[in-house]
Amino acid sequence: MGTLSRPRLLTRRQMLVGLAAGGAVITTANLAAALWTTIRSVEIVKLRGLLALYENLKGNRP
Repeated sequence: MGTLSRPRLLTRRQMLVGLAAGGAVITTANLAAALWTTIRSVEIVKLRGLLALYENLKGNRP
Protein backbone atom coordinates (compact mmCIF):
# COMPACT_ATOMS: atom_id res chain seq x y z
CA MET A 1 0.00 0.00 0.00
CA GLY A 2 1.13 3.51 -0.76
CA THR A 3 1.49 6.14 1.87
CA LEU A 4 -1.13 8.82 2.08
CA SER A 5 0.25 12.23 1.31
CA ARG A 6 -0.79 15.16 3.40
CA PRO A 7 -3.32 17.41 1.71
CA ARG A 8 -1.67 20.52 0.36
CA LEU A 9 -2.73 23.59 2.27
CA LEU A 10 -3.23 26.95 0.62
CA THR A 11 -0.95 29.75 1.58
CA ARG A 12 -2.48 32.93 2.89
CA ARG A 13 -1.53 34.70 -0.33
CA GLN A 14 -3.20 32.04 -2.51
CA MET A 15 -6.34 32.25 -0.40
CA LEU A 16 -6.46 36.06 -0.66
CA VAL A 17 -5.90 35.97 -4.42
CA GLY A 18 -8.66 33.37 -4.79
CA LEU A 19 -11.07 35.41 -2.69
CA ALA A 20 -10.29 38.57 -4.65
CA ALA A 21 -10.78 36.79 -7.98
CA GLY A 22 -14.07 35.26 -6.83
CA GLY A 23 -15.26 38.63 -5.54
CA ALA A 24 -14.36 40.28 -8.84
CA VAL A 25 -16.36 37.69 -10.78
CA ILE A 26 -19.39 38.05 -8.51
CA THR A 27 -19.20 41.86 -8.62
CA THR A 28 -18.93 41.86 -12.42
CA ALA A 29 -21.90 39.50 -12.72
CA ASN A 30 -23.98 41.65 -10.36
CA LEU A 31 -23.13 44.83 -12.26
CA ALA A 32 -24.01 43.19 -15.57
CA ALA A 33 -27.35 41.99 -14.16
CA ALA A 34 -28.11 45.45 -12.75
CA LEU A 35 -27.27 47.11 -16.06
CA TRP A 36 -29.44 44.66 -18.00
CA THR A 37 -32.35 45.22 -15.60
CA THR A 38 -32.00 48.99 -15.92
CA ILE A 39 -31.97 48.83 -19.72
CA ARG A 40 -35.02 46.56 -19.76
CA SER A 41 -36.87 48.86 -17.33
CA VAL A 42 -36.26 51.88 -19.56
CA GLU A 43 -37.54 49.95 -22.59
CA ILE A 44 -40.69 48.92 -20.72
CA VAL A 45 -41.36 52.53 -19.65
CA LYS A 46 -40.95 53.70 -23.26
CA LEU A 47 -43.32 51.00 -24.52
CA ARG A 48 -45.91 51.93 -21.91
CA GLY A 49 -45.64 55.56 -22.98
CA LEU A 50 -46.13 54.63 -26.63
CA LEU A 51 -49.11 52.46 -25.75
CA ALA A 52 -50.70 55.29 -23.74
CA LEU A 53 -50.12 57.70 -26.64
CA TYR A 54 -51.65 55.23 -29.10
CA GLU A 55 -54.68 54.66 -26.89
CA ASN A 56 -55.11 58.42 -26.44
CA LEU A 57 -54.94 59.03 -30.19
CA LYS A 58 -57.27 56.12 -30.88
CA GLY A 59 -59.78 57.42 -28.31
CA ASN A 60 -59.82 60.94 -29.82
CA ARG A 61 -60.85 59.81 -33.32
CA PRO A 62 -64.08 61.37 -34.61
